[in-house]
Amino acid sequence: MVKEYYDICKFGCLSIKSTPFHVLQGLAIIMIIEGELKFTTLGNTTMLTEGQIEIINVKEPVKLEAVADECRLWFLYFERIFVDSIRDDFEYVLYNCNEGNFFGVKASKEQIDLLKRKFLAMLTAGEEGENSITIEKMARDILEFIWPNFNVVEYMFADKTESGERFKDISIYMFKNIEKKFSLGNIAQNVYLSAPYLSREFSLNLKKTCSEIINYYRTINVVIQLIDTDKTLSYIAETSGFSSTTYYNKVFLKFLGCSPSKFRAANKNQRFHYVVEPLKLQELENVLSYMRQKEIAGRNVTIAYSADRETFEEQLVNDGEEQREYTIKVTLNPGESLRIVKKI
Repeated sequence: MVKEYYDICKFGCLSIKSTPFHVLQGLAIIMIIEGELKFTTLGNTTMLTEGQIEIINVKEPVKLEAVADECRLWFLYFERIFVDSIRDDFEYVLYNCNEGNFFGVKASKEQIDLLKRKFLAMLTAGEEGENSITIEKMARDILEFIWPNFNVVEYMFADKTESGERFKDISIYMFKNIEKKFSLGNIAQNVYLSAPYLSREFSLNLKKTCSEIINYYRTINVVIQLIDTDKTLSYIAETSGFSSTTYYNKVFLKFLGCSPSKFRAANKNQRFHYVVEPLKLQELENVLSYMRQKEIAGRNVTIAYSADRETFEEQLVNDGEEQREYTIKVTLNPGESLRIVKKI
């Protein structure tokens, strides 16, 4: 069943049919075991298939639907108190593996594969009954790995560190002031830039206008209130930061395809259709072992060796807890070993 480490995390296996839009207070990772899952956020929809992994952000509305009868998945949920102990700004940044996000970008295959290994290793350790100290260390490692490698802004500003850091500050400013009325001019003033320059930077690097991004963040805030509070529709409209109720309804329709009242009726207090299954240790170990074997088998290794040597032989072992890159350009993951033989 669901296993829990107090104030750190909980994890398990679900056979899921569907959920309404809902909001998690902490951060979660899911990985598909069998079937296909329709993963919907306010920004986009993507299909997750067997072996794919995805991040569900802190306070990000998400809806899950199995494409066929059901979809089996593993999940790992980090409690909010633990997430905030790592960084206090997880709530204000978007993290994703795949393209099912507002900006339509994805992480690199190498980082996704490494996240899978860390995810599977932690579930395996938890199922084997590891103590809280070990689990906390592994949980901390995963969250500290997610922060720089799955930050959507990092993808968009990969070669522009200064601009990327600036937009992180802008993103946090938007989230923290989302219930207020502010414009591109207010944001530009806050970061000491001209509005025209900042507007060009949004369009060039994020492929979105400032207005589109603000409206997206505002709609997230609206959806959270519609799902998780009993505030009236008029109160939410008045305090959502939109210039008028008419514009508020127009933007909401664009993102959700319906009015706020219909959205609330379809999602608030609606049933979640899933079954909790036992976590099978052997299943976890098989997937982890398969990933390691596939990665090693698929590598092309180039070795520079002295011309006067008839045989080149080397044994590499990574006995640490992080990836290690060796001088012959082979990267080993934690616990991996690789034997290389080169003969003339």
